[in-house]
Amino acid sequence: MAITADDIKLFESERMADTADGGGRMTVSEIPDGVAGNVFPKVSRIDSVYGRFQLRKIYLAVQTATQDVYAGSHLYLTDPPDNPGVGFTLFATGSHFDVRTDAVNRVESYIVKGPPSRMTLYGNHFSGQSSITVYQRTSEPVPEVASVLCLSIEGDGFTPAEQYVRIAEVVGNEVREFTVEVTSGGETTFLRRLLTLKIDSLLRQDFPGAEFVVSGQDAEAGTVVRTTTVQDAARYFGLSPIEAVSAGALTVTAASVYANLVPTATRETGLSLVSAIGAEHIVAAGPASLTWKSDPTVNDVVFTAGARVTMRLGRAVAPESVTVRVYSSAVVQSTRTDDGAGGFGAMPTAQGVYAESVDYETGDVVLLSVNLSAARRIEIDYTPAAYVVTTAHTAASAITIGTRGTVYNRTLQPLPAPGTVRVSYRALGRWYDLRDDGTGQIAGDDAAYGSGIVDYATGSATVTLGALPDVDSDVVWSWGTPVSHAVRAGGTSDAGTTVRWSAVLPDAPVEPGSVSLVYVRGGNVTATDSAGTITGTGVTGTIVYATGEIELEFSALPDASTSITIDYSQEQDGGGGASAQSGTIAVGAPGSFNLGVTNITPVGVSLTIDILVDGETSPTRVRCGDNGSGGIVSFATAAGNVSIPSQAVGTINYTTGDVSLSTSGLTAERKSWISFAWLEGSTGAGATAGNFDFSVRVGASPTLVPAPQFVSALTANPPWVDITRTIGDEVVAGSLVFRATGREYIDRNGQLYTDLDRETGAALLAGTIDYATGRANLTTWSNGVALALAVDACLTLYGRPPVDDYFHRTQGSPVRPASYTVQVTATDGTLLSGVSDTDGNITGTDITGTIRQTMGSVSLVFARPVQPETLRYSAVVTSSVPLDASILGIENTRLPLDGRVPIFRAGDVAVIHNTLPETLPDPAVASATYVMPRGDLSALRLVDQVGTVVDRAQYTVDLVAGSVTMDAALDLSAYTEPLIAQHRIEERSLISDVQINGDITLSAALLNSYGASGSYVSSALLSGDLFARAENVFDQQTWTNEWSDVLIGSQATGEYDDINFPIEVVNAGAVTERWRIHFTGSTAFQVIGENLGVIATGTTGADITPVNPVTGQPYFTLRASGWGAGWSIGNNLRFNTVGASAPAWLTRTVLSGAALTGDAFDLAAAGDVD
Repeated sequence: MAITADDIKLFESERMADTADGGGRMTVSEIPDGVAGNVFPKVSRIDSVYGRFQLRKIYLAVQTATQDVYAGSHLYLTDPPDNPGVGFTLFATGSHFDVRTDAVNRVESYIVKGPPSRMTLYGNHFSGQSSITVYQRTSEPVPEVASVLCLSIEGDGFTPAEQYVRIAEVVGNEVREFTVEVTSGGETTFLRRLLTLKIDSLLRQDFPGAEFVVSGQDAEAGTVVRTTTVQDAARYFGLSPIEAVSAGALTVTAASVYANLVPTATRETGLSLVSAIGAEHIVAAGPASLTWKSDPTVNDVVFTAGARVTMRLGRAVAPESVTVRVYSSAVVQSTRTDDGAGGFGAMPTAQGVYAESVDYETGDVVLLSVNLSAARRIEIDYTPAAYVVTTAHTAASAITIGTRGTVYNRTLQPLPAPGTVRVSYRALGRWYDLRDDGTGQIAGDDAAYGSGIVDYATGSATVTLGALPDVDSDVVWSWGTPVSHAVRAGGTSDAGTTVRWSAVLPDAPVEPGSVSLVYVRGGNVTATDSAGTITGTGVTGTIVYATGEIELEFSALPDASTSITIDYSQEQDGGGGASAQSGTIAVGAPGSFNLGVTNITPVGVSLTIDILVDGETSPTRVRCGDNGSGGIVSFATAAGNVSIPSQAVGTINYTTGDVSLSTSGLTAERKSWISFAWLEGSTGAGATAGNFDFSVRVGASPTLVPAPQFVSALTANPPWVDITRTIGDEVVAGSLVFRATGREYIDRNGQLYTDLDRETGAALLAGTIDYATGRANLTTWSNGVALALAVDACLTLYGRPPVDDYFHRTQGSPVRPASYTVQVTATDGTLLSGVSDTDGNITGTDITGTIRQTMGSVSLVFARPVQPETLRYSAVVTSSVPLDASILGIENTRLPLDGRVPIFRAGDVAVIHNTLPETLPDPAVASATYVMPRGDLSALRLVDQVGTVVDRAQYTVDLVAGSVTMDAALDLSAYTEPLIAQHRIEERSLISDVQINGDITLSAALLNSYGASGSYVSSALLSGDLFARAENVFDQQTWTNEWSDVLIGSQATGEYDDINFPIEVVNAGAVTERWRIHFTGSTAFQVIGENLGVIATGTTGADITPVNPVTGQPYFTLRASGWGAGWSIGNNLRFNTVGASAPAWLTRTVLSGAALTGDAFDLAAAGDVD
């Protein structure tokens, strides 16, 4: 007999409750149509205040005593609750036996743990803490507010456990210097970013962290801080109202493509003056490779079999520049070069010592001894490098319906520096980041996020995203460029060949020709002055007599820890007026002005003026002096992107004090940013108006008075190496390596070190460096050794390119409307600022732009060039407040931030439907036929005035004609008339695309038109063809306690003839289960189900028909005639049965503030029969 509508039923599961064991198997209890509380209880008052997540497991089943097929079965919601604070969704796990705990785990698996993050848990953390402290490299981005991390205990000796935590606020962000001991002795110093992250739920247990910060990539922490990824293990199905749409349309517009899954409250987190720029990458700091050798005469590095030894180069090193040679005496045992990714390729298995890994940031090279305990000599070639933070250039690819795809390409100009390219995109409400690895490959933390390539030579970049980006979002590109940096080492060194020293004699003005200085270099060395110049053996210098400023340049250094002694005479008033005058004069016309001083002594003028270089908006301060014959000459000056050489800049009349300066015609060097490149060349300059400082010697007959002897200890006032002698560049921290007096010097965080121990990392403090001026002060050097100054590695920064537009995304989203503000400094020093309005438009002083407040992506345009490194923004990010899981019914940390999940996806089946009411005459008349306004209906049912569903025995329907006929024995005494006929039209289509704005693209044009009233689109939960069947029959000699669908071991000797005597099942009795007939003798057996256990016993001499107690029909029937001989104890006949039923989980979400009534919903089952 064919399947009828009465054979399709919905049944309850074992436990219709929100208990851990809720759900389970199908029962015989049918879920009646239109009965209040038949699935969920009424909404409680606490539920309406706090919110609630509830689950119920139900079954769609075919109840026939046949194997007829209910083809293409599916469930879908047809009518939402009237209460907007209550929502329903469907999902399936595929299990007929799972319970609420299993279903909750599936729901919570929306977010799962991913690969290890670049953060390390710092210190032990304890149960009840509301924040965590982590550290990471300074180059890594700060995690976003509302992102989820997984704290996973994985260390040896610890019990595995994990907890997911959502970042509520970044309450601490500090770059700190760490100096730690290394395993082989000594110390090493490095920088790390220390973050304190407030989390939205308390830690449920203790988590062991790293007790010490380490310089390498990995720390010995029992807890791994892992990133998370959206797995969305449960696919949800629901419905949404749609806008009116006409027949023939390929797109319907839903009110939302999301449904509320868990109730949430919101919090607001302020972001204050956050920097939006910065791309850190490694840049070579030397023009050629350096070589470090252990003692070349002996094998002095001791190795133990299976152990590792770290050789510390003390510098960052360039990828693919490290070559390690291991010698056994004078014979090279192994030579290995790094692969650019921190490794040296596959580790050899032959006995020996081999380079294993390199940390490019610290220069630590790890060598592994394979089955060898011996001493070896080591040589390492490497190119010194530095980690630099460059201005991030940005661009954005807007995502529209027309441009949406997974492959995007762009030509990045200026050309990107390796390791700086980052691509961000947003999919299904979450941002994903891809970055290049410095070798041209682009990837995310997880391979599923996407991949790509970048050509550093051409700037061409292509990425394939891991998912379609959201419409109205942006694919944001950012990258750094190396063009702002220069190598000042080797042939491009700017340090010269001498070491400088300076002092100011306290008793000025100084009598020319009276200066005599003495210092020790083996023995005493003497130098004297003449006409402003100081000369001596191995030393030269200058003196400004008016101010007492003296500067020396040593080609051979004095002995360390000694002093320089200076004898001189001071000029005092001899009756002809003051011997020295100084002051500041406001000069409005520098072409001609007067100092206000007469009878000036030649070689006695010190003048500081302003010179404006062509193309610059601000003047450069330049110090000048006279040449003794009326000429004024400037001292070489470098500042920022300009340098002004020593040159004649004007004249002075010693008698009258008249000064004339050149307001044009001077020369200068200037770097300027022109169309994605720095242009460097000569340009003009001239004196400009300003406040000029001067000091002069005057008078013809001064009195000469011997000044107190001046003694300057070199420990207190050390000599210095002028790393940037003629340029105004800034030295990049961590990039400097130079040699002097036979020693090598390196910089670490503003200090100079020498005598680096390559095994321990320990070094001797030897001075300081001012990165802004390039002045490297020496406090330790070797006596009696030639200076031989040489710079092996030095990277300088000569300017950051300005921009006139900028794209970035906020650290978290969505952003509260009208909360975004931005400020940035223009190249002329003007502070620009802007603010957003409620529509996301940004306006302000010379700033316009937009912010996509839901996405957190920002586009800015500036009316004048700005320095992007000065850009700071503030905003308010909204995020969810965690609710108590014991009350809510689910842990929401692993769920979407806003509590919503997508219910429409490409590839889903959409049911587009419209339900309208038609009121019947009052009273309805027996045997009367009432015709609806439309035919070709998919469903029609009658309800009374209070919503009670009328028993189908009271009427019949003709869906094609669109009519309902009342029964001849009509009895409506139990109902409140007039009755209402609810009639529905619907059609199905495959979804080909879904946009977050609600647009759902269908694979076929609509056949019907749908008005705005009563029209919905539903996603269908497919359960396939429902019919009972037995399958996968095989016998197995021995049971291994493993339920496998393939044979394990050998077959049994006996056979069951399932060809001529197939296992019999019917729709009403079969269940989805794996069975085994376990022989306890040669003919006796037990019937055992994987989930049901032992349900029956039997023998091969009789038919076995175990009865399903739920339905009263047999689970299956095995005929006695099918058994062959040869069965023995322990043999098993294995087979599976598939029931004509499909389990589904229903969710009910009650939002905070929901009403107590109006939570009824409609669920429909559909399929086809012959």
